[in-house]
Amino acid sequence: GLKVHLARPDALDAIKRAVETARQGRGRLSLVLDIGDAQAVEIALPGRYSISAEMRAAIDAVPGVVELQDI
Repeated sequence: GLKVHLARPDALDAIKRAVETARQGRGRLSLVLDIGDAQAVEIALPGRYSISAEMRAAIDAVPGVVELQDI
């Protein structure tokens, strides 16, 4: 699976587009958004995804994505 750390919420639309084109697979996908004061919200997306190198590269290229973490 993949955990995506975001610095700002406007990155969500681009991530949504990358995920919509992904094939179904066995990996889970979670988004972690910093909301200030050392707090974060983690959202586990429904379904399972094939976490390919292309998908990782597309998500990593999104402005506002801080870190990708394997889970």
